Amino acid sequence: MSDVAPAPPPEGARFRRTWPQRFLISFNILLIMGCLASATGIGYFYYRFGQLPRIGIPSLTMFSIGARTETNPNPGAGHMWFSPIIPRSGEAIFEANKVFAEAAKQLDLPLNAVGFSLPTTYWNRAFIFLFGLPVTKDVETNKKNRAKFEQIVKICAEHGWAEYRTPPAYQEAVMSTYSFNNHALRRFHETLKDAVDPNGILAAGRYGIWPKHLRKA
Repeated sequence: MSDVAPAPPPEGARFRRTWPQRFLISFNILLIMGCLASATGIGYFYYRFGQLPRIGIPSLTMFSIGARTETNPNPGAGHMWFSPIIPRSGEAIFEANKVFAEAAKQLDLPLNAVGFSLPTTYWNRAFIFLFGLPVTKDVETNKKNRAKFEQIVKICAEHGWAEYRTPPAYQEAVMSTYSFNNHALRRFHETLKDAVDPNGILAAGRYGIWPKHLRKA
């Protein structure tokens, strides 16, 4: 039997972790961060809606956005969704935020309140932004907001961005932005309207399509 003592481990070797140990430590760190993020989200949900989320239990909580709650005792009279469609690219997101910020400043609208907004991504070929414009109980304020809504529609059209699912009050303004070839799309719809509904009794003006006797020259 040899009396030679084994060589000491290299300096710092006893502090090294094996790959399974590193994986376990990383997993625990991510788990803790996830729990903290979940707790923060649940806390905000309780602050915003006055109750904890009930996952898997049907409720009408989603419809309480903007309505009277414990944290919002004096709600507005409603809202109008402004939802422009932009190309599905990072460059378009940055450009849109720049345009929206300038329009918000120019028109005094609550667009891009946090300085930078991200679009929804549930369409395969485009991004959609969603901005809620308030409806108040003051008639003059509502008139101003409606005029501003039409202005922001025109601003987006100048950049090639269409409006998605606009409120009925602005459907004619949105249809007017599709102006290619002297409004060929609208004239095509009007031709169909005259053929199918010559007396103009079905939803006159819906989607900006008017019957012949109510059509602007």
